Amino acid sequence: MSRHAEAMRALWADPAFRQRKSDEMRARNADPAYAAQRDERARRTITRLNADPEFRAANAERGRRIMAALNADPEMARQNGERGAAVFRALWSDPSFSETRRRAQSERLHALKADPNFNARAIEAAHVARFGFAIPAWVRRAGLAEDYRDVAREHGEEAAAAHCRSLKRQMGDSK
Repeated sequence: MSRHAEAMRALWADPAFRQRKSDEMRARNADPAYAAQRDERARRTITRLNADPEFRAANAERGRRIMAALNADPEMARQNGERGAAVFRALWSDPSFSETRRRAQSERLHALKADPNFNARAIEAAHVARFGFAIPAWVRRAGLAEDYRDVAREHGEEAAAAHCRSLKRQMGDSK
């Protein structure tokens, strides 16, 4: 270890030195001009780093590992949950925040509902939730969704698929 590193370790081990440095940083951070420069430097650094896909992926993985380790402790997980709930309660109690979020959510939902793929996925998800199975795309394209649903309810998905394949062959023969 270098002499400089040893000297720095010795300084930071001294409580009086640590307190003096802490007070200096508090005073600097209280200065609006310094705080603005610090925030701008941090923003530029974060923007530059997040532009790198490898950094972004590694940082996300590091964050997942840290949070998994923290949340492995039940007490820590409970405290995190309580803190998060308190923050969101405070946010949603602010009328301007709640109105802005409701408006944004409404606009997002209107945009999603305008997308035909979103509607199809929503209908499919509701069907799966209600009946417990999905109707395959080839069955829908063939116009046999009702037949598939009826047979699947009574005899299962494999029987429904076999029945629809049979109907599809018959429809192909009649053309």
